Amino acid sequence: IVTILGWFVLNRTTFGRRTVAVGGNAEAARLAGIDVRRQRLYLYLLSGLCCGIAAFLLIVLSGSGQNTNGNLYELDAIAAAIIGGTLLTGGRSTITGSVLGVLIFTTITNIFALNNLQSDVQQIAKGAIIVAAVLVQRRTTSTT
Repeated sequence: IVTILGWFVLNRTTFGRRTVAVGGNAEAARLAGIDVRRQRLYLYLLSGLCCGIAAFLLIVLSGSGQNTNGNLYELDAIAAAIIGGTLLTGGRSTITGSVLGVLIFTTITNIFALNNLQSDVQQIAKGAIIVAAVLVQRRTTSTT
């Protein structure tokens, strides 16, 4: 439901079009008449709301609120986005690619857990996957 809603907002609303424009080239968006500062403010507000919902769900899932809940989840989020095809330089991404990246990276994490890898080794492997994905991304974007 979140994926469909996100796709709809990004592809069928002016808010989504402005978001894509600001993400692709903020200066060009500003010259096109988009208030970039206001759009970024709205995006930060939306991001904060989504983080709050995710934190609430994580607290419900774990049964307690601790400062270590969600530790290093940002690494997983960045890796999933990069694997899904999001450019680190901005300007190109898709909701479906991000969902596929999440599914792939979750599968990799589950394989690590099933093989009883230590958490330190898992983090190193995840970092190596991110570095490899970025290198592949740079190679493919520099040739096109």
